[in-house]
Amino acid sequence: MAYARERWGSLEADPRSRIRVSKLASDVKAGALHAAMGGKPFPLVLEIVVGGSDLQTMTTTAKGLASAIGPTLDADQSCALVGPEYKFQPSEDGEVQLIVAVARPLTMSYEAFHERWLNGHGWLVKSWSDQTGSGYRQLHADPKASWLAAQAAGLGQHDYEGTGTGVFASVEAYAQLLGDPASVAPVLEDERAFVDHSASRPGLYETELLLG
Repeated sequence: MAYARERWGSLEADPRSRIRVSKLASDVKAGALHAAMGGKPFPLVLEIVVGGSDLQTMTTTAKGLASAIGPTLDADQSCALVGPEYKFQPSEDGEVQLIVAVARPLTMSYEAFHERWLNGHGWLVKSWSDQTGSGYRQLHADPKASWLAAQAAGLGQHDYEGTGTGVFASVEAYAQLLGDPASVAPVLEDERAFVDHSASRPGLYETELLLG
């Protein structure tokens, strides 16, 4: 908390800003929606939302991050993603979050992928979230801004399309909701049609809000 306030305390002036640290709670439960994804989850996710800022400002927020965190961070295997966030169901009340670093198949263009993810899949998941009381949001990574942020932070990766985040009351609630084949079948079928599951990286995370 002290580190967050020292480094990013100026963000407190804007109520839209927040800093959240999410630590890996467990691998995705076998049989649940994202169990077939092949990528290994990141052990920790640091989310910095800079309210009302442009991409240039957001990239500079990450400057020197790897060296500031120190040797506990595997910089080469860490990723920076910068872009706009879309809240389809803005619940923040859950104890855990399913965070998926989303990969695009190269058979699909950047423009077609993001159009499908945002304006097709996003609203399908929102309908499911409305019914189940869970939260859902997407971060769509800008390729150039993500590359610049990775360079500024000293991180080795930036090549995901963004993140999809589901918010759930508990690990057990996630397992129950996403382990129900009848409930999640439309979401899973749609996702498989355009997401590269073999390279996407899902994990369940316990979250601590440091600022916001």
